[in-house]
Amino acid sequence: MTALARVSLMVASLVASAGLWTAPSAAASFADLPPDREEVSLLNERLQVKVPKGVKPEPPPFGLMSAPAPPEQQLRLVIDSGPLRLVVMVSELFRVSPGSLTEHGPVFLKFLAEDRRIGPLSVAPRADTIDGLEILEYEPRGQARFGDANLIKGALTKHPDGATQSLNFFVNDPALADLPASRRLIADMVGSLKPGPRPLPTGMRVQPPGGGLVLDLLPGYTAYRQVGPDFDVYWVERLVPLGQAAGRLGIYSGHHPQPGGHPDNARMERAVLFGRETAWYMWEGRSDKANVSLFFQEAFVVEPGPPTHPRDMLTRHIFLHAFTQAESADFQRIAESARIVP
Repeated sequence: MTALARVSLMVASLVASAGLWTAPSAAASFADLPPDREEVSLLNERLQVKVPKGVKPEPPPFGLMSAPAPPEQQLRLVIDSGPLRLVVMVSELFRVSPGSLTEHGPVFLKFLAEDRRIGPLSVAPRADTIDGLEILEYEPRGQARFGDANLIKGALTKHPDGATQSLNFFVNDPALADLPASRRLIADMVGSLKPGPRPLPTGMRVQPPGGGLVLDLLPGYTAYRQVGPDFDVYWVERLVPLGQAAGRLGIYSGHHPQPGGHPDNARMERAVLFGRETAWYMWEGRSDKANVSLFFQEAFVVEPGPPTHPRDMLTRHIFLHAFTQAESADFQRIAESARIVP
């Protein structure tokens, strides 16, 4: 996925997930919120932030047949005060900053500014460092409106392990009349940010929490698990610098996989996945978002059902796209290391 495609996807996700409408009640300002603040974990112990008491991270809205975003990938915070609502969208970017965000953050933000709904951004002249966490703030120079969601401010953060995250602060229309209080609340939250204790796993054998799958990650690759109503998807991301493109590997386990996406002329290569003989289907294509070549692969592994229900077969769909043959080979190597342990 190109940098622009990734940012466009992030913006679309933010807009779809903001959900800023709220029913009215007596309070009329964020200044009316109780002064108590409590620290909560973001992105499964990647960041810590202080929020009004009772506010808890939650997954963005998701479809009936889909799965919530993994807590390691994206979440939101919803803060209500009467008809006023502030939503904070928090995302792990799976990008690293080789140096300071002062230098490398604007490379990423220029793609965000290309979205016509956002437009030019004012970016802080330098990143601040709080408890080892780098923070680079930015905000739209004009109105950045997405339906009833108004982007007020954003922050890029760099964890001590070098990987970056984003926080985007939206308010609904009634909150625009209370903008000074909204900005004070946002400033308090940004000022309370600090790094969490969990580094991104990379270059090691991992077992994502809650599942029996084990992967051998190469250096520069990380993994996490997405839990659906009756399926799992394990995602492997390549950690590249801000502004660069990277591919992705997915491993679906369930009973209703998507149909294969390979064309009839895809090349086949024998493989062993999850201890079973199967085949990789390999082909080249073009990116939907940019005029670049991509390398695609997919494979299917069918596990027989239990003796009492032999037709209830579990299917594993392994799929990837990559920007280079070397990246494709890395993803293939990681996929072929996958196994299930008790």
